Amino acid sequence: MTLKLDDSELANNPNPRLLICFAFDVSGSMSGHKIDEINKGLKGLLETILENQITRYSSDIAILTFGGTVKKILDFGDIENIKISNVSAGGGTPMGEAVLKALDMLKDREKQYGDNAVYYWKPWLFIMSDGAATDDIEIAAKKTCDLIKNNELDLYSIPILPGTPDELNKFCGTTISL
Repeated sequence: MTLKLDDSELANNPNPRLLICFAFDVSGSMSGHKIDEINKGLKGLLETILENQITRYSSDIAILTFGGTVKKILDFGDIENIKISNVSAGGGTPMGEAVLKALDMLKDREKQYGDNAVYYWKPWLFIMSDGAATDDIEIAAKKTCDLIKNNELDLYSIPILPGTPDELNKFCGTTISL
């Protein structure tokens, strides 16, 4: 299901947009303190965005989780009244699938902006994981590296330690600490 921009959203918010997609690892290896950090990060992220007038009206956010399957827990759109439930850890780590899904969502939203003459900045993608994907990440890594090289995407990897964060480097983004 694709979210469509409507005239009221555009009329009520003429600000340029910053597309941000977060992909959070909720696989079995993230149990314990790691999943607690993800849940804390999800809530803190939304609170921080809503506290600032500029980010509140400019940020257009989507959130995916990947643990066993890839799930969209927040689609792009109004975040004013969003409530995010705690996520739990379980399953494998389909990181490649999650990154490809995030890229598709960003591309679809960019098209909606273009169709509605909405100005936006280069999209951001954040990947938070302890590494060790259980699927093939090569196609996703090539796509992100190409987009970054062509100045069409900013990607930020946030390794959750302990883990195998070296795999996150294959996506060619900037690594930042939690």
